Amino acid sequence: MATLLLVIIYSLFITLAIPQSALGAVWQPIVKEFGFADGNLSIITFVLSGATVIASTFSAKLCKKFGIGKVVVAVTVFTAITLVGFALSNSLILFIILGFLSGLGSGAIDAPTNNFIASNYKPGVINFVHCFYGVGAFSCPLLISFALTATGKWQIAYIIMAGIFVFISIGTIIALPLWKKVEKLPKEDKEVFETRLLPFKKMAKVPSIWAVWIIFLVITGVEATIRSWGSSYLVKEYGFSHAIADNYFALFYIGMTACRLLCGFIVKLVKQMHLIYVGLSITALSVIAFMLPLSGEVKGMAFLLIGFGIGPIFPNLTYLTPANFGKDVSPSIVAIQATCCNVGIMLFSPLFGIIVEILGYAIFPYYVALLLLIVIICVIFYDKAPKRPSWL
Repeated sequence: MATLLLVIIYSLFITLAIPQSALGAVWQPIVKEFGFADGNLSIITFVLSGATVIASTFSAKLCKKFGIGKVVVAVTVFTAITLVGFALSNSLILFIILGFLSGLGSGAIDAPTNNFIASNYKPGVINFVHCFYGVGAFSCPLLISFALTATGKWQIAYIIMAGIFVFISIGTIIALPLWKKVEKLPKEDKEVFETRLLPFKKMAKVPSIWAVWIIFLVITGVEATIRSWGSSYLVKEYGFSHAIADNYFALFYIGMTACRLLCGFIVKLVKQMHLIYVGLSITALSVIAFMLPLSGEVKGMAFLLIGFGIGPIFPNLTYLTPANFGKDVSPSIVAIQATCCNVGIMLFSPLFGIIVEILGYAIFPYYVALLLLIVIICVIFYDKAPKRPSWL
């Protein structure tokens, strides 16, 4: 029963990465067909992220009222419809509206599914789940490339993606009774709990909760900055072609996915905080390499290690939330964690876009290093600080 539901969750996370990766991959064909400005993509992605923030903030209340299974079914069906909408759109306003709707869908189930896994499965599972998300992120550009090569139409890729979501929707409908059954299965820790919704003001009184929120805020900012500007940094500073720079940048997600796969196997042998510390150490050394007078090829390869180092942070910190603060209140805390992630995406990457206009791309490694330093300080504080006070 738990294994069958886990297969559905793995499939769900593969598909969740698809709409988030698709728009950037098809943007140039869209620009060519409709005459949009390149900068319009930033508007759509900003609106999408904003919608994700809104949905993430209220996701715990949604799942408390309707149940996580029903929310997942609704979102997969809803996302299939929005993907068809993208394929049929021909105006910027429609793209912006659909981006908003797509963001609402992904935001509504990101935090609840992460919390569900952390509360009901062993720690290796959440690493595998996020590994499968990486598989989806890789697969989406390949699917789009295939559609463009075979038909010359980006819309075909969106229709195929919508079909995949319809298939996943059927699976989530079949699995609907399993969510509650898995929650009722006996756990190794024998903990019996009833979910409680915590107001933000109460959570904000706990310093360790603030620390973990800042970690998620900034580490996703690091990832978003590298995702948006890493390739351009290699082009502008080292003269690589866009194709070669993109190949180097792909190493970032290869490293992240490989690390999460590895963590899924070794997390039984190594404490999760130790995995996070090792990951931060690898990332820090790799960022330092960016500051040294090394060749562009070496710095391109460093993306692999940066991705590998960042890999353990998100899934393992998420898994530790119920353990550190209690399964009864973790849905509320994880919901704000997801909100912080999307705020980080909206904040730090555009901020670097402003800074780069003033100081140039040479500032890239120093900007990433500053954000990483904030993460390291907060992780150390979070590790040492008391977690759940008696009044929470």
